[in-house]
Amino acid sequence: MNFAVIGTNFVTDWFLEAGNLCDEFSLVAVYSRTMARAKEYADKHGAKYVFDNLDELCQNKDVDAVYIASPTSLHASQSTRLMNAGKHILCEKPIASNSYELKSMLECAKNNKVVLLEAMRPQFSPVMKTIEDAMKFLGTIRYVNFIFNKYSSRYDRFLAGEAVNTFDPKFSNGALIDLGCYCISILFRLFGKPDKIQGSAVKLSNGIDAAGGFIASYNEMCATVGYSKISDTYNYCEIQGEHGTLRFREPSDLREVYLTKRGAETEHLVTPMIQQDMIYELKAFISYVKDVSDLETYHNNSIAVMEILDEIRKQICVTFDSDS
Repeated sequence: MNFAVIGTNFVTDWFLEAGNLCDEFSLVAVYSRTMARAKEYADKHGAKYVFDNLDELCQNKDVDAVYIASPTSLHASQSTRLMNAGKHILCEKPIASNSYELKSMLECAKNNKVVLLEAMRPQFSPVMKTIEDAMKFLGTIRYVNFIFNKYSSRYDRFLAGEAVNTFDPKFSNGALIDLGCYCISILFRLFGKPDKIQGSAVKLSNGIDAAGGFIASYNEMCATVGYSKISDTYNYCEIQGEHGTLRFREPSDLREVYLTKRGAETEHLVTPMIQQDMIYELKAFISYVKDVSDLETYHNNSIAVMEILDEIRKQICVTFDSDS
């Protein structure tokens, strides 16, 4: 399948590493805001076409699908224009700025008979199946604590007075939308939508959330979720049941999973997997282009995550230009 990429950052580098491991993947085009950057990136990765005009990318007949890793605020507009041109879309998380945008994007995909898929890495990782299988040993689950704190390399630049996309609300960014979405995606997949959510946040001078968290209430359990782009954590995420506890590190890159049954020694649950785990979302996407039979499962997860993000942003009073 012939791909174009939008976005020339380290995330796209990782995606292309995964593409190199997939026989059905071929990079043919690069889009960037400037032609110089598009050419530089295309030369680095061996792409035939370069674009700084989205309409020209839309018109290119050699491109079957597009991987989008631009700022979140651009996802909906870029995806919609490309889908209207018949391109399949694999879009980085979060797939949209809000649930309204996402539902509009899904309708566009349906109307054009193309595949739209959110590149939410943990949803496609084989480690998710390991976690789901191990939950049967926990008994009734009573408490969940998911945490994802990672000090942003761009925070020092923000403190120095530089305008950076990572902390700019006009690009639909912030700690919740960037890091919290991973925790929410896993939470919904394992436990469904909470009955009640109560969120809070630490905001910067421009109104963007740099850290925060929320409590999610369920019928028989509660969950706490924390996220930060201005501090680091070395703790594990935990799922605690009456008979045992599961622990795993970093929701975006599921690797280490440990099971501790009550009164027993901790077990390391090893999942055979490819080191560059973005290959799993890429292979899933290509398979859905061939057969969309169970794509609705992932769409429902994406919608639920966006609706939860919307609710928390409403509570913490964080708005994006895209909301209007």
